[in-house]
Amino acid sequence: MLLEEETDEIALGILKKVVQQSSWTNCTTECSLESELIPPCLTILRLLVEHNRSCRHRLAQRLFVYSVVVRCLCLCSTSEHSKYEGSSLLVYLLFDEVAATVTADSTNAPFSLSDVLVKRLGSSKYPFL
Repeated sequence: MLLEEETDEIALGILKKVVQQSSWTNCTTECSLESELIPPCLTILRLLVEHNRSCRHRLAQRLFVYSVVVRCLCLCSTSEHSKYEGSSLLVYLLFDEVAATVTADSTNAPFSLSDVLVKRLGSSKYPFL
């Protein structure tokens, strides 16, 4: 239902506006009122890409999404919640092709990103594993 309402585009639009309106001079010392919208928007996007393969693939193809998420992470560098959601979202998007091959090879097995990363990348550190 959320994808029918284009929730991903709405969340990206909000993040884009926040990033465009933010001042880079005080981004690390204090959060502005607009930047309070960043964590919930990142959470919405992460949940959408985590549970919907077509949404994940569509967003993974757009460089604009990566740029906005990284800029949001810079704006909210003191927020642990934002760091978690943003880094999780980026990993889902960056490993979209791996996720597609794993779910295509499996027979109705749920996709586990941590399993894929551990098998493919060994002992690399990721914030949510």
